[in-house]
Parts: sequence; structure tokens; C-alpha cells
Amino acid sequence: MKKIVTENVIPLFLISNSILLPKVRSPFIVIDERYKRLIADSMNFSNLIGVFSVRRAEVSKKEGIDIYPVGCAGKVVSFSEAAENVYSVLIQGVFRAKLIEIISDEPYSKVRFEILPDILPPPNIQESLKREIIEKSSIYLSKIGESRERLMEIVKIASAMPFDEVVNWAIFLHPLKFAVKLELLKEDDLESRATQFIREVEKDISYLEIVEKYRPLKPSDPNVN
Repeated sequence: MKKIVTENVIPLFLISNSILLPKVRSPFIVIDERYKRLIADSMNFSNLIGVFSVRRAEVSKKEGIDIYPVGCAGKVVSFSEAAENVYSVLIQGVFRAKLIEIISDEPYSKVRFEILPDILPPPNIQESLKREIIEKSSIYLSKIGESRERLMEIVKIASAMPFDEVVNWAIFLHPLKFAVKLELLKEDDLESRATQFIREVEKDISYLEIVEKYRPLKPSDPNVN
């Protein structure tokens, strides 16, 4: 692993409409035979893999693969058969990475990358933002019908987590638009990443409050406008 990380070259695992963040465990479905081999090799040799999102689902051979340039290096936690020829893999993010170049190789491609820093704010700001993320997320969850018992459990777990984990897990779990998650993944400054996330949650809360306010005006008869 030391040699691979020193050379900044790791196997390339492409995903779509999803991201991986540091310290977050995310499940993925694997059908492609190349990726099955990639995952098996990474588990056998304890290697990291580069998890990058495809920017467009369809690209011409002339253009090559269009990949979002910021991804995450991850470690395979588990790999099991979900159905015939379909595997489920659980990957934990380790650090954010910037794509430098794709190296075509057999039996799968590799990526040369640059490690991106996660810049932490001062401890007092970390605690303040952490509390705000937990508070806003709890409000959102209560408005979509989460039970009080479940909310208390979530708050307890999140309160015991470090600031950076709370930020990344919140981004991963909240139903943000894919483009927004990609932008947050790109942000080096964790204070800015957290602040941007809070603004997005506040927008969602405001939308739900508007829906609540005007729901009583909805006609009981579906044929009435």
C-alpha cells in the first residue's frame, strides 16, 4: 500500500449519480467483471481504490470517459454476492483525491491522483457548526415524519462523532441534488463545506414549512383545482 500511495496511483472505480466522502461507508452494486476483479484484488492486497463519479452517462469513444475531477480514495470493507453475477461492495472513504490522469492498463484502469486536504476550522467553530448541523438536520427529519425516538438516537450518535465525520455523513445522507454533493465534495475548507450544507438544509426546511402552511387549502376532491 505504501508503494502505491507514494506513487499516487490506484485502481479506478467509476460510479454514477453518487459520491464517496472521507470516513463515510457507502454501498455500491458491482456488475462489470473488471470491477469484480478490481474489488477482489484490492481486498486481497489491502489496497486503496479511487472512487470517481462519471460526469456524463454517455460519451463517445473519441471523447473518452468524462469524469468529475474530484473523488475519494477508499478501502473495501466487504464484498458479497447480492444476486447471480451481481455483487454488493461496501467502501469506506479515506481521503479526497484530485484526478491527474487515467492510466489504461489490464485488467482495469488506474488513476494518478493528488491528495486534497480537509482544512479544519478552530475547535470552537467546529463545535458551533456541528451543533447547527445536528439541529437543522433534526428539524428536517422531524418535518418528514421521523419518530422522536429515532431522532434522539441520531442526535446521540452524531454528538459523539468528530466534526469532520458529522459534516461528511450529513452530506452523504441528506437528499441533496447530485450536483450539490459534487460541489461540496470539492470544497477543501470544512467550515465552508459545513456552512454550504446548512444553507441547503435550511432551504429544504423552508420548502416543507410552505407545504405545511398551504396543505389545509388543498381541496379534498382531487378533481377540483
